Amino acid sequence: DYTYRFEFAALDYTQQESIQYRYRLKQSGKDWIYLGNLGSLVFDQLQPGSYQLEIQYRRLNENWQENSLEHSFVIHRPFWKSWWFY
Repeated sequence: DYTYRFEFAALDYTQQESIQYRYRLKQSGKDWIYLGNLGSLVFDQLQPGSYQLEIQYRRLNENWQENSLEHSFVIHRPFWKSWWFY
């Protein structure tokens, strides 16, 4: 198994501690997951497949930004789990 780490920051350097983040993987169908002011994610249990990570931010006591950061990525099955390897 592999570990995937994403780090991010809003382009507001004046009050970085007042920026809050949330994320979701669009394929999962789950609601947003709140991260607080932690600007990093670690995934260590993702199965092979295509994923689209969506991240939003807001300043404390404001609404979430409508524009999301989106990042698509693919996790391939390890070659030793392929039919031709057996």
